[in-house]
Amino acid sequence: MQISKIDKLKEIWSCIPEINCKKECSTLCKINHVFSLKVDNLLMKKDLQNQFVPLPNIYETLENGIDHKFHKSSSCCNCPYLENGLCSVYDVRPTICRLYGAMGECPYGCQPKHGSKFLTKDELLQIISDLKSIDPNDTTIAFFEEDVISYFDEDNNS
Repeated sequence: MQISKIDKLKEIWSCIPEINCKKECSTLCKINHVFSLKVDNLLMKKDLQNQFVPLPNIYETLENGIDHKFHKSSSCCNCPYLENGLCSVYDVRPTICRLYGAMGECPYGCQPKHGSKFLTKDELLQIISDLKSIDPNDTTIAFFEEDVISYFDEDNNS
């Protein structure tokens, strides 16, 4: 039996440590920080049905050479799923949102639950590889991979 893309995504998500979230990071839920992969959209569409709102994709926008104002300003454009400072789709939130706080020290002091550790660069690259296997044509993943590598390289140089 073939595993669906959604089931593969959920399997990948199970490798991301849960975070003891203090619910203070909503200032980062801006369109220039939040994006969804094509497979995230499949799951969100299935669960949210007619309440699904596709997130503008910064990576596809950059790939197409389009420069929107929300890419220049961190004060612009809240995520459409942010309500009263909280994520209204937390259970089906995009992969990038799941990874926030799991990649390293959260500026708000959030920590992984149950004695879990932050993800290492190698673990993140494995997650990215697994995401690529679900949809090899999602160019967003390649841009995300560049950001992850850059994030860890900057962290090691500071």
